[in-house]
Amino acid sequence: MSDATDRAERVPARRQGRIVIRETEDGIGVYNPARREPLAIGFLSFWLIGWAVGEVFVVTQVLGGGPQALDIFVLLWLAVWTAAGFLIGGVVLWQLVGVEKLFLVGAGAIVVERGFRPFGRRQVYPVEKVSSVGLMPDKPPEVSSIFAPRRIGFVVDGTTRSFGIGLDEAEAAAVLSELRQFVDRFAPPEPERTERPKTDERENPARP
Repeated sequence: MSDATDRAERVPARRQGRIVIRETEDGIGVYNPARREPLAIGFLSFWLIGWAVGEVFVVTQVLGGGPQALDIFVLLWLAVWTAAGFLIGGVVLWQLVGVEKLFLVGAGAIVVERGFRPFGRRQVYPVEKVSSVGLMPDKPPEVSSIFAPRRIGFVVDGTTRSFGIGLDEAEAAAVLSELRQFVDRFAPPEPERTERPKTDERENPARP
């Protein structure tokens, strides 16, 4: 086992609220589980039961035939109803098994994973293309979901990317500190200023 692995195993994970910040063999990992709200989960789950009943009822009516005008209206209503069900289902699913991960890879990359365990989407950004790391202006919503705004933003090739669903102020500050330190490590050094040599006016008198 390498020295880096030994060192990573000896360093305990740091907790800041819900999130976990851990030093890994490749760099730094931030684990951001979904913020669970039991009341919201219970209410929305109950709503989804009614949604499923309504969905089955309307589909049965459409398949059973009827006046064309009524069928068109019902199909439009069914499209909106179905979309609402998937939206609410996504909120509930996120609170139950949603997770967001940030990896600051020592080789020079920022990796963001977001999704429902064990499925998710991974995005990789070269750190040399990252700039303008800071807090996003949007505040976290009352009910956490995968559609909620993220708290931390950074720019990659002119496009704003983000991380941190449901982070509170302390959690966002902890992640922001790690991300800024990581990006600063790969920032190009500032060019050295060449100072103009001072001349002794007595030795180099100005000509009239």
